[in-house]
Amino acid sequence: MHVSTIAMLTANQPGVLARVSHLFCRRSFNLLSVCAEKARVFDQYCITVAVQCDDRTLEQIRKQLVKLIDVEEVTIVSQRPFIERQVALVKVRVPAGQRSAITSEAQLFGAQVADMGPSIVTFEITSDETRIDAFLKAMEPFGVLEVVRSGKVALYKGDSLCFKREQSNGADLAENGES
Repeated sequence: MHVSTIAMLTANQPGVLARVSHLFCRRSFNLLSVCAEKARVFDQYCITVAVQCDDRTLEQIRKQLVKLIDVEEVTIVSQRPFIERQVALVKVRVPAGQRSAITSEAQLFGAQVADMGPSIVTFEITSDETRIDAFLKAMEPFGVLEVVRSGKVALYKGDSLCFKREQSNGADLAENGES
């Protein structure tokens, strides 16, 4: 079993995310990550999920997702070289005299100060899951107070597009001189 990342291009309609999550629930699959946001055009949504399963089960999931109302395309992003990111907001206790040490340590991971109070610093870090986990471990000695993470988003690396619909839209834009 391995973690797979699946991206779906769907209609931007009420209930689409509920139907997708219900499909996973009915089959007792645990969603490790879910992220849904409008795509390049307003009438479409991109839903990205991560699930742990074997290849046979992954193909069954793909086939079931394609059958759902309002799901236009399904791509198993993790089957090719891809890039994925998630955002984490992390509140860290700031012991007296340690503010610069904490911010210096955070900058090594690419984290930025999002908010600063008298005794707490909130960092924002955008990276892959492994780097965010390493950042959290590095912040533990200072005192991690709260963590919230977005779901994963993913795209193929290089020139490949995840969705055929996006490929045709991109060609249409190029023909019209837009980008």
